[in-house]
Amino acid sequence: MLPKENGEKLRHKSEVDNLKISLLEKLYTENDPAGSVLSNADDVMQLFKATGFSLVLDGKISSSGEVPNDRQINNLVVWLKRYKGEKMFFYQSTARNV
Repeated sequence: MLPKENGEKLRHKSEVDNLKISLLEKLYTENDPAGSVLSNADDVMQLFKATGFSLVLDGKISSSGEVPNDRQINNLVVWLKRYKGEKMFFYQSTARNV
């Protein structure tokens, strides 16, 4: 790998690490973790390279960005509950399996 590419990768990793630290600090210092995530939605989406996300807490859906409708999110929650005890799972296309 060329030195310039190494530098760019290290710079990107540093930016991602700083973003993670910043978000974690906000989550741990604020009384409302869900509100903190939503108020920092742009950073969350940048961290996960997402165009949107939803939080479902106590049956209440809170979203930011481009997300499915509430019915679709609820269907996804039901599907995810089947894997509650598993440490990790993976699907190439979640849409085909929900």
